[in-house]
Amino acid sequence: METLQLTGGTTPASSPAPGSTPGGSTPSSAPGNGTGSGYRMREIKSVLIVDSLVNSGTKGNAWTTGLDALSGGQLRISTSDSVNVAVPAINLPPARRSIMAMETQQNINSLFWASIILVLALTKSLRVQVQASSSTSGFAKTIRSADGGVIDCVQLYKQPALRHPLLKNHVIQMKPSSYPHGIKTPNHSHNSSTSDPQLIQNWHKNGGFCPPGTIPITRSKLNVPRKTARVPTSFADHRAGGGNHLDGKETDPTGHEFVQASIFGGNYYGATANINVWSPKVEGDNEFSTAQLWVYAGPEVNVIEFGWMVTKKQNQPSIFTSWTRDEYNSTGCYNLDCPGFVQTSNKYALGEPIGPVSSYDQPQRQVLMTIHKDLETGNWWLTFQGEEMGYFPPVIFTSLAERSNRVSWGGEVVNSKSLQDGGHTATEMGSGRYAGKGFSQACYFQNAAYLTSDGVATDPERIETFTSREPCYNIDFGPRVASPSPGAHFYFGGPGASPSCTF
Repeated sequence: METLQLTGGTTPASSPAPGSTPGGSTPSSAPGNGTGSGYRMREIKSVLIVDSLVNSGTKGNAWTTGLDALSGGQLRISTSDSVNVAVPAINLPPARRSIMAMETQQNINSLFWASIILVLALTKSLRVQVQASSSTSGFAKTIRSADGGVIDCVQLYKQPALRHPLLKNHVIQMKPSSYPHGIKTPNHSHNSSTSDPQLIQNWHKNGGFCPPGTIPITRSKLNVPRKTARVPTSFADHRAGGGNHLDGKETDPTGHEFVQASIFGGNYYGATANINVWSPKVEGDNEFSTAQLWVYAGPEVNVIEFGWMVTKKQNQPSIFTSWTRDEYNSTGCYNLDCPGFVQTSNKYALGEPIGPVSSYDQPQRQVLMTIHKDLETGNWWLTFQGEEMGYFPPVIFTSLAERSNRVSWGGEVVNSKSLQDGGHTATEMGSGRYAGKGFSQACYFQNAAYLTSDGVATDPERIETFTSREPCYNIDFGPRVASPSPGAHFYFGGPGASPSCTF
């Protein structure tokens, strides 16, 4: 540290002031005559470490300024910067030296507080910039899974749903105000060969769940064709005919084929079932296979779908949902691909694989999935093995804003070959085996029930079935299974292309 000396009188800077003791102390005395003999040593010092306020892990760039000492007409100003300044000797009267000391102290104080204000302002600005950057992207965390999946934990109010024009000022409901009654996950089924471990997603192994206040959004896309006119039109004729089963070779403009068990004509406020989980083979790049719930309302054909889906790209079942308010003509999408579904769960990502899955002649895996209407808010909530995933606000619908008049359980595939050469895809439905193969061979629905206006799970009184292509996929009701929950039990599925499956 260099010492800049402003020397008054004839006292050399290197000598102690008159009357001082070795060690630098000065006895008290009355003011002197300008030679310094009557002055008491005064320590006036101000230290500000700016860099430590901005970055506590950085050394250096610290500076010290101040009046080190005033004694005997000798003014010393110290600084940590290495400077060499030649200052000529200045002879000052005692009064002037006193005024100068006071002014110097005032300047030091002003500089100190100005520096503090500057540092605080810069720190606040930096914090605001960081927060602004974070809020712009909405990302709070990114998690990568071993299978290559990437999950972004996005701030709750930065999710796609809130870009919907009808949800501009929407306040997110974090939990339902009402819950379904009479739904329980069975601990066993069919000679105790059903296993109900908690299904997980691969990204859970690399970082747990997303932080509270965020939701997981996968960067993977389903890569399946946009939904258009996917409601089986034959149901209208089926209801008029009064039968309980319809087989057909219904041509869908996008190649969608269905196996469904359905109820019609009442007022329904949700659907639930324990769904057997498999990984059926999917042949085409633009094809998929599902096991799911449907909740419909007309006449505008509003639909909510919820279940598991397998695509060729993933080759594993993933959680999915879908919606429309105009029979898939111009509204709706899968998952979070467009504004609509409001996710609240930080535990499960739509579009990400779940596991473990079932295998032939092994303990079976199943998951409880439910769609239910909140009795207070009217939101349509989706629940996956006890976790509320989120909801569809009623405002985005027309007919479904109040209730449903049709509920279905079953499976769906896309047969892209029907749009190409008139053949049939080898994409499997369910387990890939026909319903008649039974437990541990065919995929099943257990405790398939609908919800009443007060949220009670209820046995369907009259179930009607529909199969769009009977030789390729089918459905068969199994025996009633002992269970603490109400509902029907049936098997469904098939291999797709086979000698008996022709277009």
